[in-house]
Amino acid sequence: MSDFKSKLTPYIEGFIEEQHAMGFSFNGQEQILKRFDKFIIDNELDTGQLESEVVSLWEERLPIEQDRSRNRRLQTVNKLAEYMQALGLHATFCHTMGKELQAILYTPSEDEIAKILTHVDNLDYEQPSLKRLCPAYSVMIRLYYFCGLRLSEVVMLKREDVDLSTGRLYIKKSKGDKDRYVYVAEDLRALLVKYDGYMEQQVPSREWFFPGFYSDKHFCRTSIDRKFREWWKACFPSWIGKRPTIHSLRHAFVINRINEWAKEGLDFKVMVPVLSKYLGHRSIEETYYYYNMRNPREESIRNIMERGSIAGEVELD
Repeated sequence: MSDFKSKLTPYIEGFIEEQHAMGFSFNGQEQILKRFDKFIIDNELDTGQLESEVVSLWEERLPIEQDRSRNRRLQTVNKLAEYMQALGLHATFCHTMGKELQAILYTPSEDEIAKILTHVDNLDYEQPSLKRLCPAYSVMIRLYYFCGLRLSEVVMLKREDVDLSTGRLYIKKSKGDKDRYVYVAEDLRALLVKYDGYMEQQVPSREWFFPGFYSDKHFCRTSIDRKFREWWKACFPSWIGKRPTIHSLRHAFVINRINEWAKEGLDFKVMVPVLSKYLGHRSIEETYYYYNMRNPREESIRNIMERGSIAGEVELD
């Protein structure tokens, strides 16, 4: 049962889920959003929109409330407003003072990802029990980047879910408890075939396509995320700031795909819904969010689609 009761619940829950997926704990802000959700209902402002009347009342300083606490409370709602705007919804911002909340997680560039891929391909653990994990890492990281799969969708793949002849992956009960099919490119299909042949020798008749340290179990999601952080640190030892997570590769996939379509002059009205279905998004608004929140300098996909898109309408670096 949801902790939220207002008509903003779908947006609040979607926003929190996205923050967790990007590696933010967000616990303190989640508590603030619970207060905000109750605040909306208690003040009979539950319209399902983030309107100026709601924001103005939320901005009022509480008794014995310091500037820092007030700003954190207002900034959390502003982040929710950013999320809603990225979905193409109207949302009013609070007036705050001082530092904003933590920045959106960094999305790796194509060059940075290429360096990570090379690093992973050259992994060679001395321990025999770990050696068979190296080919798995090489294939898994490509599924995250070239297919935009979620963390759990890769680790939970069973061997029976992978059609090696067609390159079709059966993604079962992912986000929203929905199933879908994802097709991989031919070069990635060939890599899956090569990996499967190798793994059949190591773990005959296995259940999981990517068996973890214990061959009868799949990889743990947290272990893959932790490994990615290790690889990033190894490739970029002088990195300053919050590092990307494995989930950042999904964002990079969306950004690169849409930018390629823009350069080719493809119609976003046709392509974005296809991409949204491929990603397993509940709506194309979620795809807007992925792109627009990571590309603040780019024009909103929604605006381009509403006008009828051509390649020249997107300002690319």
